[in-house]
Amino acid sequence: MTFIDDIVTYLKNNNISNDIHKHGFASGVPNDIAVNPPPGILGKYSASGDMKLEKPYLQILVRNQAGGTAESKANEIYNLLNLTVNKRIGGTRFKRIEAQAPPFFVSKSKAEGTIYSINFSLEIERS
Repeated sequence: MTFIDDIVTYLKNNNISNDIHKHGFASGVPNDIAVNPPPGILGKYSASGDMKLEKPYLQILVRNQAGGTAESKANEIYNLLNLTVNKRIGGTRFKRIEAQAPPFFVSKSKAEGTIYSINFSLEIERS
């Protein structure tokens, strides 16, 4: 499993939603959450000794036909993940999860509903 899989499972286990998808929204699902991995290759650097840190970014998009629900779900995710320190989630050891900003409004349309985004900086420990 990847860190993306671990985050998706963690969100589901914390009753955020059962409609959480990797790599974008699901087709035909009007109220769902997309967990998008970082583009490109993850950089590694040695912090001390043999410990290696990966420092990827993570985007989580929340879509709902009801604007207030999209906003509240985005805030739930923000409150659950932001400033998480030294925590194992699934098989991934997160040294730090930090939101780059509070959830922000992306768009609203009849076809797509209301979309909010939360972007995170991650530090993942690899041995």
